[in-house]
Amino acid sequence: MMRTPHGKWAGCKHFGLRDFFEDVRAHPERIEQAKEEVNLTLEELGVRYRLESIVREPQPSRDTDAFSMTFSIEGEPEPVVLRW
Repeated sequence: MMRTPHGKWAGCKHFGLRDFFEDVRAHPERIEQAKEEVNLTLEELGVRYRLESIVREPQPSRDTDAFSMTFSIEGEPEPVVLRW
């Protein structure tokens, strides 16, 4: 999902996040748009996760970006955090 261009997977029109993160430095609002698209994708695919937040993590190099995504899972008390 992270490397797929937005809307390029025939199985779900909301799938694909690459476009959102390529220009996040110039357009920080793209993070919120990506979150909305992730949740639409999960809902459309019947996945019971919900993305609660995307946070850009500090990096020692300005040439790379890292993010963490926090998901809630229906019926589970603890969130799941993914970092990349």
